[in-house]
Amino acid sequence: MTRTVLVQANQTQEEAKFLLDLADAVEFVAGVVVWADHQASDIGHVLDELLRRDKLVGVRH
Repeated sequence: MTRTVLVQANQTQEEAKFLLDLADAVEFVAGVVVWADHQASDIGHVLDELLRRDKLVGVRH
């Protein structure tokens, strides 16, 4: 089976969650690269939450 990696284009946590949920729902998505605001005061919490997701393969800014 051919699989794909999704790369988030928009810069919102809502879209990151949507893409990660989509990846969990379909087998052909191997992973997701999401956006995170590296200067946010809660970046530690955001990264902790993202790292719980099985198909997270990268974080961009």
